[in-house]
Amino acid sequence: MAGPRLQHLNAALKAFWSQLARDQLAARRIELAVVAFGGGVQVIRELTTVDKVDLPTLRASGPPCLVGGLEKAVALVETRCGVYKDCGIPYHRPWIFTVTASPPDRDVERVSRLLRTKEDSKHLACFAVAVADLDLTGLRAILKREPLQLEGLEFQKLFSWLSASLRTAAYAEIFDAPVPLPTIDWQKKR
Repeated sequence: MAGPRLQHLNAALKAFWSQLARDQLAARRIELAVVAFGGGVQVIRELTTVDKVDLPTLRASGPPCLVGGLEKAVALVETRCGVYKDCGIPYHRPWIFTVTASPPDRDVERVSRLLRTKEDSKHLACFAVAVADLDLTGLRAILKREPLQLEGLEFQKLFSWLSASLRTAAYAEIFDAPVPLPTIDWQKKR
């Protein structure tokens, strides 16, 4: 992703981070990581609460490595969940939320099996949002959940929705109950 799309994405991510940081409880309960997968997989921001660090600006850096990015995200989540379990800390089901303008870059069978197994066992929830007119076939092959298509450059609406969804989860007291999500107003109409 590059050009105006990346500029809109960066602006929306900054607003998203700021929205979460202004909510004192959510800022201490929600941990976020940012994994970039353009030109290789890079952890831009380790899992941490939003009240502790700022978000760097994302930059275009080469061909996408979506499969590797998803595998890295799962590894980060598994490591954090292990820490929580070892310390006896209850937690909500972690979310992996990916935004991509590119299809999977290589064989998807292994990552598909990994994500579907984790979803089926309620160890995580994985969401994907396709940017531009990306064909959803490749994402459908990976995910259990139906990938969604972003309407134009509606990154602000997307991340406002995500912020509201995460804040709802942060305030929930029952850790294994489904979290009601706000209405999606950023999805491309079919």
